[in-house]
Amino acid sequence: MEKVNERQMLPDFRLESIDGRIMGPSDYRGKKNLVLVFFDAACISCRDIPVDFAERYSDYQDADTEILAVGIGPKDAVSDVTYGKNLPFPVLVDTNGDVLRQYADESPAIFAADRYGEIRVAHSGDDADSSDQDFVLDRVNLAELECPECGVPTWVP
Repeated sequence: MEKVNERQMLPDFRLESIDGRIMGPSDYRGKKNLVLVFFDAACISCRDIPVDFAERYSDYQDADTEILAVGIGPKDAVSDVTYGKNLPFPVLVDTNGDVLRQYADESPAIFAADRYGEIRVAHSGDDADSSDQDFVLDRVNLAELECPECGVPTWVP
């Protein structure tokens, strides 16, 4: 059960990345669409989700979208899971799962928001896996077509 849903504003947070930068969704607000990919470093079946998103990273770039992976667990565990994977996007560390709990009750979780912070995709638990990527990309591409300033009605694919 999601704690935040589609059409709500993306809650902001600040976390340290595995390379020491402090960042969060507000760094992209007004600039790019954003996909958040939460995964638990202790969950063997969740570990490949960031890699699956990395394989489609060029599709996200074409949609003017950035990805932030958020690993749940100690920094060394998140680093170990992502080491050598050559992920082209930042990997943040949510040591105690506090940020995940703002968003959802369980991981994995995938959230996509337009450049203004409005959530377009909110999937968690059994509903969230890397097979969602076509749906996520459709939603961020739709966000690029819509005009929030002029009130164009939303078209649901």
